[in-house]
Amino acid sequence: MIFNSKKNIILVVFLIFLFLFFLFFVCMPLIEIGRMSKEIKSQKNNLALLDIKIKNLAKFKDVSQELEDMAKEINGLFIDLEVPLEFINFIEKTIRECSLKREVFSISPQNNPNKDTWSFLSFQLGVSGAFPDFLKFLDKLENNPYLIDVKNIHVSKLGDKATSTINSVRADLEIKVFAR
Repeated sequence: MIFNSKKNIILVVFLIFLFLFFLFFVCMPLIEIGRMSKEIKSQKNNLALLDIKIKNLAKFKDVSQELEDMAKEINGLFIDLEVPLEFINFIEKTIRECSLKREVFSISPQNNPNKDTWSFLSFQLGVSGAFPDFLKFLDKLENNPYLIDVKNIHVSKLGDKATSTINSVRADLEIKVFAR
């Protein structure tokens, strides 16, 4: 009986050893592998989200650059309210290019009591010259880089029929130029 009892004890110890071996060398690594697998999956998801954020950031940079360029272009449509020298130079240059004579050029500053509307300057402009040159001037004024509203235009033939140069006209324009 003792012999059997020793065998049973050895068998029980062996089974306990086998169970512990299985627990520490098989189950624990499997549990650790499962935990690491979840962590890798989480890192993979984080990497995918980061990649999407990087792509969105690149798109945002492109869009923001386009918007910045558009803002500069829109800002260029408006003249400087305090010193409209750039616009005045544009008008003077256009008059010269169209072979017209400038007779009147005045600025009427507008006080803007209603802050909801845009600021602007009113210009009175009188030019004279050949009618085709005046049409060329109007075309350049229409296709200018500024935001202009022609409020009034009056064109009249110069002189009488006997002394008048062919197609000579005088034009008076009232224009409103929006400012920043």
